[in-house]
Amino acid sequence: MLLPAAVYVGAAVLLAFILWEYSSGSSVVNPTNDVQLKTGRWALVFLLATLAPTPLFRLTGWGPVLALRRAFGLVTFAYVLVHFLNFVWIDYGFNFTWLRQDLLDKRYAIAGFAAFLLLVPAFVATFPGARRRLGLKWSRVRWLVYAAAVVAMVHLIWTIKVAGLGRGLTYAVFLAVLLAVRLPWVNRLTLRRKGPAA
Repeated sequence: MLLPAAVYVGAAVLLAFILWEYSSGSSVVNPTNDVQLKTGRWALVFLLATLAPTPLFRLTGWGPVLALRRAFGLVTFAYVLVHFLNFVWIDYGFNFTWLRQDLLDKRYAIAGFAAFLLLVPAFVATFPGARRRLGLKWSRVRWLVYAAAVVAMVHLIWTIKVAGLGRGLTYAVFLAVLLAVRLPWVNRLTLRRKGPAA
């Protein structure tokens, strides 16, 4: 339980710092945009971290790392929700006419909204009771997480400027590796190297 607790505390402190910067308004010219960029970036980082424990467990056999999947998943959704609310509430004031226009004119907004919708069932599925009542199976829901990660990556690449392209491509490489290691033939190769005792 120490590892998940560390994730929750670290993510809460980071979010509190981001919101403090926004409330002070002293560090950037556009605090609202700053919150949008930082929560979006960290949401993607945490989403990538959510995908990491399973391949790490397969490579190392260290069971406690699996407890991080749910922790990173919940933290990811929390940051995505703040990112989403900052956009529709703080930035646009729930003006759905402007929001609809943005969704029609800006492809990155469509990708971001799609990624958010894909993560909602995954968030619900993290709670066993809700998963049972809704008949959700994690074996199926996880594919929504993979799709959300890909769409979120597209959202990022469409929003960043040339100067930030290197960071975006770095995230894309990490995502490609985390998805590739889930391919059946890669799993078989990993198991073969570890041997039957693993």
